Amino acid sequence: MIVYLITEASPISPIVLFLQDCSNIKTIDSYLIMRAGPNLLSTILLVIIMLALDAYVFYALRSLMANAAPKIRTVVFTLFWVLSAIVIASIAFYGKIPWARFMQARAYYLTFAFSFSFSKLMVALFLFIDDGRRAVMWVVEKMRSAPR
Repeated sequence: MIVYLITEASPISPIVLFLQDCSNIKTIDSYLIMRAGPNLLSTILLVIIMLALDAYVFYALRSLMANAAPKIRTVVFTLFWVLSAIVIASIAFYGKIPWARFMQARAYYLTFAFSFSFSKLMVALFLFIDDGRRAVMWVVEKMRSAPR
């Protein structure tokens, strides 16, 4: 049985992984740096997906707020885009944030980011279903009105 113990002698020294017999000592700095966050391609893909989701939900929000007062619309739209920008920026820079020092803040952030993103995903799901229903109705109407 191999027992892993991770220690850090000082903030400057490398983190050392001691295996059961201490003759096999490995530094795991590169492993920790590599595992600190997602790779660049997945981050770019996730940011693009999030921007598309934000735009799709924003169009629904814009039509929902069409009859609202201009000040209320401005506040709602600004709040929507500021919160979305915070989530997207934190996705882009997730690996650069020193989460080990802010574990409680990380828990709050992850709860906020997941709930905000999940709620947008649920809105987009219903919008997509409704758009599909309208597309089917449009095709049926075109087929009915087509000259024979």
